[in-house]
Amino acid sequence: LVVGWIVRAGAALGSRIWLIQLQSQSFPLNDPELSTRLARAAKTTGLAKPPSAFGIDTNHSPFVCGLLKPRLYLTPSSLNSEGVDCVLVHECMHIARGELYTRTLERMVADLIWFSPFAWLARTRLDQWREAVCDAETVRRQGDALRYARTLVETARSSRPITSLPVATLFS
Repeated sequence: LVVGWIVRAGAALGSRIWLIQLQSQSFPLNDPELSTRLARAAKTTGLAKPPSAFGIDTNHSPFVCGLLKPRLYLTPSSLNSEGVDCVLVHECMHIARGELYTRTLERMVADLIWFSPFAWLARTRLDQWREAVCDAETVRRQGDALRYARTLVETARSSRPITSLPVATLFS
């Protein structure tokens, strides 16, 4: 039991270190148009204040983090997407629903009872439902399901890890 808690604590620490490294490579996005869009997304989701926006040069999907000062991390591909407003609403929805707090609590509980397969199943299902609810709310608030679906596909394509090298590299 104790060894499991130590392993889970090590995994949480490793994740935290990875996040800190990713955040250290980020840069503030001070684009006035993006700020306007983000303020509109925050208002649409009921947030009193929009999160701070930061850019990251990776193939990661957009995400939010930060309990006291929420930050939104966007990639160049998500910023250049025709559905950037959908991305902003979706991520603001996570904040508005209080998921930064509930997800933290849920992870701590799952780590505490790591030995229970039901805890891991619940954790996975909660992640899936959290995304599904934010997707549904984004479509409801944006009103264009097809545009949002295209945005999701674009984001998934640009977020996947690069698993193959270009043909020119293989021949060199």
